[in-house]
Amino acid sequence: MGRDDTAGPDLTGAGGVAAEVLRTISGALGQSAGGIDPSQRMDDLGVDSHALAEMVLELEDRFDFEFSPEEVDALAGSETIGQVIQIVSAARAARC
Repeated sequence: MGRDDTAGPDLTGAGGVAAEVLRTISGALGQSAGGIDPSQRMDDLGVDSHALAEMVLELEDRFDFEFSPEEVDALAGSETIGQVIQIVSAARAARC
């Protein structure tokens, strides 16, 4: 049986998680997801505390879980978008 495309994005693999993280970050920053690369630095993209809070809330909604305080601290300390993707992937895997 094929995948039902009306069911929403496929978040089962790391690629799905990465795509959702990139969409969330781009939305919080008002940029195109295609213009954000995992190697980019958070500072270079202008991620401030307000944007970070918005991203955390949106990621929690998208993945249907709450980050622990330690995970939020790790997200806040992330230097690159790739690190954010790794943290979100690990947090999600720990809950599945």
